[in-house]
Amino acid sequence: MDNYIINDADKINHLFETFFNYVRVLIEIPESDQAYCRQLFQPFFAKKDTILEREGTLHKYHNFIVSGHMRNFHHNEEGKEITTDINDGSRFFTSYYHFINQTVSNENLQCVTDCEFEKKYYELTKTQSQ
Repeated sequence: MDNYIINDADKINHLFETFFNYVRVLIEIPESDQAYCRQLFQPFFAKKDTILEREGTLHKYHNFIVSGHMRNFHHNEEGKEITTDINDGSRFFTSYYHFINQTVSNENLQCVTDCEFEKKYYELTKTQSQ
């Protein structure tokens, strides 16, 4: 099975409930905000070893892991992979500095296992903050 956008309504509801429960640990999230989040985030599945964002590119997505493990790594001067972060759900995961500043990243984001997550496109972040 390849990487794909999740379209199953029950699965989508599960992914968003996981996300909203994470937010509720910090603050209550009104129904209107939940509906807005459903417009901004896209539920997605990626297979183990998928590189979600590559070094040398502008990273366009902010991810919320629902299930699975992701890692952030770069290559050192000798070309060896250096893992700088590894996380599992429920958690946000991105190359944060490069995502927010839209600068070319030296980091890679990889699914260490099969992953279900929600991703938010940078342009939506920028548009909504103006």
